[in-house]
Amino acid sequence: MKGMLTIFKKELARFFGDRRLAFVTIFLPGILIYTIYSLMGTFVMSDMQADSSLTPVVAVSEVPISLKGTLEQICEILPLEKGQDPQELIDSQEVNAVLLFPENFDVLVEAYEVGKGVAPSVELYCNSSDANSYATNELLCSVLNTYETALVNKFDITQIDTVSAEAASGQFFASILPMLLMTLLYSSCTSVATEAIAGEKERGTIATLLITPVSRSHIALGKILALSLIALLAGASNALGTILSLPKLMGGELTGSIYGLREYALLAAVILSTVLLMVTAISLISTFAKSVKEASTMTAPLMVLVMFLGVIGMAGLGSADNYALYLIPLYNSSQAMTTILSFGDAGLPVLLTVFSNILFTLGGVWLLTKLFHSEKILFKI
Repeated sequence: MKGMLTIFKKELARFFGDRRLAFVTIFLPGILIYTIYSLMGTFVMSDMQADSSLTPVVAVSEVPISLKGTLEQICEILPLEKGQDPQELIDSQEVNAVLLFPENFDVLVEAYEVGKGVAPSVELYCNSSDANSYATNELLCSVLNTYETALVNKFDITQIDTVSAEAASGQFFASILPMLLMTLLYSSCTSVATEAIAGEKERGTIATLLITPVSRSHIALGKILALSLIALLAGASNALGTILSLPKLMGGELTGSIYGLREYALLAAVILSTVLLMVTAISLISTFAKSVKEASTMTAPLMVLVMFLGVIGMAGLGSADNYALYLIPLYNSSQAMTTILSFGDAGLPVLLTVFSNILFTLGGVWLLTKLFHSEKILFKI
């Protein structure tokens, strides 16, 4: 027992003696998870909820007298002119929903006998991918169902979703792939980058490397480029497997063929610049570590941050209106992926993202070179 207690105290003293390691291992994960999950819930829920202050705008054809007063109380009614396409009106966001009543609706309802012939039908158009349009659809359905029940089911309600199959697939991919890609890319980067510098320090081969007739800036750049290539290949394999498996996961209802060469080229540019940035960031962190194990522990908070940025990329917070957000490292990658996958105007966002990532990568290489000149950092034990 005495020997066991001695070892027990020794291990505790070693662990808690390193305040940085104790903080990163015990306190930081809980703080980050609480903060990130709280913000994640706020962001995602705010994106899914309709604007409560908005008065729904509904285009209606042949407004029946029996429902005119009720509809005017809950929404703004616009007359639907002949030849207007309900889907175009909703997609352009001129209206939140479209109601098509048959001509002489009240007369048809009065004359209809339940179970005999075809009941009059009311068509309700909405866009389920738009929170305001979906909320308007639910409101109108409630009113129509109440009226239908009062009339003992003397008419039918036909709901029509204007979201195309391509848009639905794009929406699904944009909501899930950014987080998956960011996480897979980071996992590939950290699996090779932590070993590159911290591993050299742990094995004692860093000194041999530094006395070679190669400038330290070239050593830093060479390591980053090599690690980026390895991480990119590993990340591409993981990402390809994920993308190909998603249609199977969804029962074959989705397909990646909705994207063309342009979307894949833009996505490749974002992924490449992101890998360069991630490898540089992990290399910088591992430079301060004594061993690979410590480097893995120190980079754990960055993993949580990457996952968080991947999730909030689904909400598209401000990215469509504020291009400055595409200059924020890692966040810009998630947002750019979301924009590409959702068929948004991704030209300028991708350009800003790639420019920003390369700029921060070059800054990281410069800083890594400076750290390579510090004997105190490279050879601390």
